[in-house]
Amino acid sequence: MKTLIGLTFIIILFMTCLISNPVFSQSDWKGADLGKSIPDNVKDIFEQSCVNCHLESGNLKAKMRFNLSKWEKFSSVKQSKKAEDVLYQVTKEKMPPEKYRLSHPKSVPGKREIKIIKEWVESLQK
Repeated sequence: MKTLIGLTFIIILFMTCLISNPVFSQSDWKGADLGKSIPDNVKDIFEQSCVNCHLESGNLKAKMRFNLSKWEKFSSVKQSKKAEDVLYQVTKEKMPPEKYRLSHPKSVPGKREIKIIKEWVESLQK
């Protein structure tokens, strides 16, 4: 009986979380209003390199560190800091992770994409 009550509680809690936290799927990413701070050219890079893990529907560890689904809720200061972290991670080749790079070689941002991210980060600091 205790197990049934506990299981019911977990199911109700899970359903409440689903209802109260809308989830962006990868297909919703392009049309999502993620704040004016993310220009389309940066969104394109995120689409290619980040959204498989860093959206609400993505990898738990990845989205805990940087959840693009919550971008519009971040303050401008937090957006700037997160953007700086993205630039650092990409520049140091820490993101996407090596294991992901091996199975998704097109996800690796090139020099052109890194330059676009750098310009975006600089624009957020003005």
